[in-house]
Amino acid sequence: MPEEQRSHAEPDALKTLRKWQRGLRVNHISHHRSAARYAMLGRALGITVIVLSTVVGAAIFTTLKESLSTAAKIGAGLLSLAAAVFSALQTFLGFAQRQAAHHEAAVRYGALRREIEAALGLPPAEPELHRLLAHLRARWDEIDAAAPAVPQRIWRGAIKTVETAEAVARKGSQ
Repeated sequence: MPEEQRSHAEPDALKTLRKWQRGLRVNHISHHRSAARYAMLGRALGITVIVLSTVVGAAIFTTLKESLSTAAKIGAGLLSLAAAVFSALQTFLGFAQRQAAHHEAAVRYGALRREIEAALGLPPAEPELHRLLAHLRARWDEIDAAAPAVPQRIWRGAIKTVETAEAVARKGSQ
């Protein structure tokens, strides 16, 4: 390949790596935030189940000593029903599984991003660079196929975070 064409191809491949690095940063951040969100939702639902179950248990234990009014019995029954519903929701919504899947995706996107950062730090020669791009593309496709969907609001927030970090970096380098 003539020198003129090679010098043109390398910057394009490096541009692609920088673009992919940015995309992977967004994926990495959005999956970390999704994992944190599902962990928080799982804890909130779990605490609700614990509180309702404790109150129902205390109410039932109280009835062993004395007779409760009809209203108290209905209240205890409704709390018991609510505890069962929230417990079923906890299982059905699977926040713990969602959190784990997003965490796994974040770890994998982060590893791929660091691989790109290493390549940008010491770019390989053109033939190796093109092999690296093919390898990275295949790994990214594999991660995308296994990764759960990120809620749109979290995705947009991750994009803003990356844009802000890039603006700060540009301003700092001037």
